[in-house]
Amino acid sequence: MTATNVGIREQLILKRDKTRLAIKMNNCGAQERCALCGEWTYPGVGPELFLADSWEAVCHTCGEDIAPELMAGLRAAKRASQED
Repeated sequence: MTATNVGIREQLILKRDKTRLAIKMNNCGAQERCALCGEWTYPGVGPELFLADSWEAVCHTCGEDIAPELMAGLRAAKRASQED
């Protein structure tokens, strides 16, 4: 692992430690990059995971790493929205 890779990894860990997430009702499903890791994510219409202070999507993998309890709430919200 190069020094540059270590720096990027440390920055990502620091970013994750300071990140606040929120479940928001998404009104359009579109493919976009996760605001934290940069991997492609596919937020659907309905409850989805975003940065708390913006509409930047966060993938479920990052969500599980940062806030597993929030992800449990997201799964419940998705189930409830499908029952409507």
